Order: sequence, then C-alpha cells, then structure tokens
Amino acid sequence: MKFFLVILFQFFDFFQPKKVSIQEVQNSVVKIEVNSFRYSYEKPWMQPNISREGGTGFIIELKGKKLILTNAHVVSNAFQIRVRRNDQREYFFAKVKYIAHDCDLALIDIDEKLNPREEFYKNSKSLEIGDVPKLNTPVIVIGYPIGGEKVSITQGIVSRIDMDTYSHSGVDSHLVIQVDAAINPGNSGGPAIQEGKVIGVAFQILRTGQNLGYLIPPPVIKKFLKDISLDNQYDGYIELGVLDQPLDNPMMKSFFNLPEEYKDYGVLVYDILPGSSADGYIEKGDILLEIENYKITDQREVFFNGEYRNYIEVIDNFEKGETIRVKVFRKNKILNLEFPAKITNVLDFQRKNYDKPPEYILYGGLLFQPLTSDLMSTYSSTWLSNNRSDILFFYYHAIQNKTNVGNKQLIIFTQLLVNSKNRYAKDYQHQILETINGIAVDNLSHMWKVLNQELQKNPRIEFRFKENKMPLIFNAEDLKKIHQEILSNYSIYKDHVLRNSYEN
Repeated sequence: MKFFLVILFQFFDFFQPKKVSIQEVQNSVVKIEVNSFRYSYEKPWMQPNISREGGTGFIIELKGKKLILTNAHVVSNAFQIRVRRNDQREYFFAKVKYIAHDCDLALIDIDEKLNPREEFYKNSKSLEIGDVPKLNTPVIVIGYPIGGEKVSITQGIVSRIDMDTYSHSGVDSHLVIQVDAAINPGNSGGPAIQEGKVIGVAFQILRTGQNLGYLIPPPVIKKFLKDISLDNQYDGYIELGVLDQPLDNPMMKSFFNLPEEYKDYGVLVYDILPGSSADGYIEKGDILLEIENYKITDQREVFFNGEYRNYIEVIDNFEKGETIRVKVFRKNKILNLEFPAKITNVLDFQRKNYDKPPEYILYGGLLFQPLTSDLMSTYSSTWLSNNRSDILFFYYHAIQNKTNVGNKQLIIFTQLLVNSKNRYAKDYQHQILETINGIAVDNLSHMWKVLNQELQKNPRIEFRFKENKMPLIFNAEDLKKIHQEILSNYSIYKDHVLRNSYEN
C-alpha cells in the first residue's frame, strides 16, 4: 500500500508545473552596461555628451529564439551595450533588436559580429511571463541596483494595480503594478517574480513615496511581444482617439436625456484625435456608452477582469486593423458602431525623443526649434519667467487648437548667438514664428525650404511672429554674411537637422 501511494504521488507530481528555483531565475537575469549619447536641446548643434549607465534584463523566448527583455529607457540612445549573466565572468556585446518607447520595453540580442551568440545563451533558461498578480501577494524583484556587480534580490507586496503615465515617453498611459519592494536605479528592466514566473518588469519609482516602485505588468509585456511576433517589427499601441469628460453631473445627464438603462453610464465626447481609430466614426457631442460590450460608467470606468478599470484598458491590447465595437448615444438614438483600430502620430510631439538628434535650424545666429516635449522640458521655466505662458497653452492644447496636427509644427525662436549685426534680434526670443516674407511656415522642414528660397530671390528677409506686430527684418546678403561669421566664430559644423523633407 505504501509503495502504491508513493507511485501515486509521483504520478500526480509529474503533471504538476515545476516551480523555477530562485537560483535558476538569478542565472537568467542579465546585467546590462550601456554607453549612450545625451543630446542638448539648449545647444543642439553641439556634439552629444557620452554617458555610461547600467540596468537589468532577463532571458525570454520569442518564436523559439532566446532574447533579452529590458526597459527601453535602459538602452535608448545607446551606441555600445554589454551584457553578462549572473553565472558568467565575461561581458558580451549586444545590440537592440526591437524597442517600444510608448511602453518602455526593448528586446536586445548578442551582436554576432562581435562575439559568439551561442556562448552567451549556453545552458540558460528562459523565464516565462505569468499573469497579473493579486493584490497583497508577495513578489521578488531581481536586478543590479546602483551599478552593483552582484545580483540583488528584494521582496515586497503588490499594493496597487491601475492605469498610469509611463515616464519614459511622458504621455502614454498603460496598466501598472505598484509594489513596496525597493526599486532603485539599475533595477530597471529586471524581473519581478511570483511562483517562478515573471509578473512584471521594474521600470520606475515613486519619488514621493518610500520603497514604492512600479512594474510593467504581463498584459503590456505580452502585447509588446505579440506585436513583434506578428510581422517582426514593433508597430505600437493603437489610439482610440476620444477626448471625453465624465457625465457625473446630474444636470448634464438630464439635459442629454439618456435612456433609463444608461442613467449611471456614459462619457461626453468633446473632441477626436485626427487620424485615430474613432476619427470619422465617433462624433463630437456623442455620449460613449459601451466599448466591446462593456458599459462605461460616468466616471470613465468599466467592470473589467473583476474590478472597475479605465475603459481605455479594454482596447489597450488591440492590434492595428482589428475591429473596435462601441455604442454611442447621438441625437436621442443609440447607435452601434464598428471601425478598425489605428495607430496615429498626432501625439508624437508630446512624446520624449530618443535615438535621434534634436531638430533645429540655426541661421544668422537665430536658433529655431519645433515645440516638442523635450523643448518644453528645456525651456518651460524660462518661458514662464518671461511671460510666455502662451507657449505652454499652445503645447497642452495643440489638439483642440489644431496647431500641431498633421504636418503642422509650432516653431519657436529659442536662442540668439550674438554678433555685432544681429544683436537687436534678441528682443524676439521665445516667440512663435508665423511667416517668412509673408509665407506661412508649416513646420521646420518647410521653414528651411522657404528660408533658402527667399534668400535666393529677395533682397530682404522678414520674420513675423505670433501676436507681435513688429517684424524682424534682415538684409538678405547681410544675413548670409552673419550666418557664415556665426558658424566660424562658434565652430558650428551643422546649421540644421531636419527629421523629414517637406512635401505639400
């Protein structure tokens, strides 16, 4: 009988999932050292500074191939990456394969041109991505904090699961897991483990709290990996494109005369992002009632996965081209709408820029730059102190004012490199450029085209700025001479960097 029970227990044990030991997990965790460029938006013509930073990654498997998963911010702007597993002595050179700045994830691999790939992955174990953990459950975070050479393990509790803004892009919001485990610089990209599986990737900390950190949760990780596996490239998150406000005001509800079954539901749509999924289907003034058969409360929430969550989370894992189904209340009628999921670049100007030098035009000592997230970070305090809060208004309300839509860019005269002939232009700093010789400027590439065209055919160049009746005028030949003097005096070898050519 005893022998039979032993066999029976062994039989059931064979079919039970084997838990991965902490030692096995440790040997799948990777120390990452990165040499990267850091560009200056205050002096964009200068060569970038070089910095050396570190982070963490871990080995996963995608379509039968082992790769290293880490944060995008760990390897952004990198020109050299070195990696080493916990059980290895030597570093291996690596390269970025896929990067997603909108959800702060990246996949890197060993650079086979520089060292043997097989040697790095030899006897390694891929970690499995698990499911979203439950609140108040234990979690282990593994990484290489503050540049340490040895792996570090900290423990904590899952304290919150919610939507929040990812600081790497500065604009994109996705699901996050908050834990009270210590997460420090260098931990970024490391796995959070529960029952042998990865339930999050460490990526940012709450600076106002003590021992509070954030993890990128399994749905975001799996969406990133699925996106890549579909066509071997990362396309990004789709954008529903609805700008809304809650309908918790009883007077507003009574004004719209919602059906009885939706008396506690719905959000008012006040604008649509151009080129987004909703563009051409949902209209301003619609009451958005349901999405994918989930009723939307008057607080923008749906009962999703056993709790109330922001309704955007329902479509966060949609791939482009998939069908989105919504229900709206329009002109006293309930309408069922279907439309394809789309990716739009309309919010790109509010995303932080990585892996590319800043755009600018420097001519005659006048520095012009497009209004972007990085420029805001550089100059917002200066603009406020110089009574240019209007620039902040145009930035934050660009969609509603249609100032940064399509190929439009707001261009700011940010700085003057002074010589004896252009010093009077200093009074025009921190103003928004509107026209050159009466020609409305659409974006930086268009500005470069117009400026060179006018320098060739007109004897004078007249810059006009928004809400300034006084133009800034140069003799064209003098401006050309000033330009050459400035380039020589300041040792500037490149007077412009443009992202795209202008086409009208």
